[in-house]
Amino acid sequence: MRGVPREEFIEPDRIIPIKNFVKENKDADGNFQSLKTRGVGRGGRQYPTMYEAMSSPTASTQSLFTVATIGAHEGKRMASYDFPRAYLNASRIGRAPELFLKLNKFQTEVMTRVDPTWREYTLNDGTSRAEVTGALYGTIEPGALWNEDVKAVLESLGLTQSKYDQCVFLSKSMRIVLYVDDLFISYENDEDLDVIQNIIISEYGGEMKLPIDGVLEFLGTKFQLSDKGVSITIPAKISEVIEGIDRTCKTPAGPNLFTISEESSLPSERDKSKFHTITAKLLYISKRVRPDILLAVNFLTTRVQHPTEEDWAKLTRVLKYLKETEHLGLILRIGDKMVINVYIDASFGVHEMDGRSQTGACIGIGNALGIMTKSTKQ
Repeated sequence: MRGVPREEFIEPDRIIPIKNFVKENKDADGNFQSLKTRGVGRGGRQYPTMYEAMSSPTASTQSLFTVATIGAHEGKRMASYDFPRAYLNASRIGRAPELFLKLNKFQTEVMTRVDPTWREYTLNDGTSRAEVTGALYGTIEPGALWNEDVKAVLESLGLTQSKYDQCVFLSKSMRIVLYVDDLFISYENDEDLDVIQNIIISEYGGEMKLPIDGVLEFLGTKFQLSDKGVSITIPAKISEVIEGIDRTCKTPAGPNLFTISEESSLPSERDKSKFHTITAKLLYISKRVRPDILLAVNFLTTRVQHPTEEDWAKLTRVLKYLKETEHLGLILRIGDKMVINVYIDASFGVHEMDGRSQTGACIGIGNALGIMTKSTKQ
């Protein structure tokens, strides 16, 4: 970020405001780690027609689980790396149209405290302006700029981008999954890791994270290798959603799951919002490590606009079941045959209100079922 002198004229349509956020960083168990601050530009005020590239790919959960599962089967090790400052490492100078920030009085005062020379850029109204030199969060082009830079770095290590997922990079002894600014690394020996550390860490800083007591944390998820398999859990997410639940249930849904009573009363607007929030959290959990609740959660997602007390009872049952089975997660172990198995089934006309059917699918490698699961109303 470069301060703009007071007398310099800037076209108004190239200036956007910036907001600052503070967030707690927590580990996979929900324990506080650090405070993280981030400046976010108001990219909604940019003109998309001025930019050639505005998006970047994101690794799918299925790719991550596949790399972890095959790595475990082959006896590979795991590590992770988080690029410090992430997008800000990518320069936009000469790669994107000029963009400037308008700092309000408070932001300008903070900048002046940090750097007294910032007074040179302070305008009469107490605000200031700055040119964006890095790929700033919130603007419309940083993902594309950052992805382009990381791709070049990984390819310089001898890795090849997968033609099936642009965020997976492969070599004979190593596989890397890129998730925005985090790397999940499945590697064969210490020499592989040394190559990454010598190039990436020397360039960007930070440190490589290795498993602690056999457990590697990556994006709030725990990966643990065992007997040529990997267990995957998200304990903090489950603990959060079942907080306050003091009873348990043996199954996530009853035979009346698809039954909708028109006589059931509607909750308050506040309860409606809470229903939507909890259902969204359950969807995240079910899509990753708890496919056993996916059918029930898929139905609940169809009820978030107009939930009834009956729907609340069905939601509560899922929470009680999670309370009973809080310790469970995915265990992916290929076994003897590395073949892709696909299971698809459907229940005909189970939705009473409209007579629609429900389809379910499960894809895995060998015995490692659950790499991809799906349940949807037809």
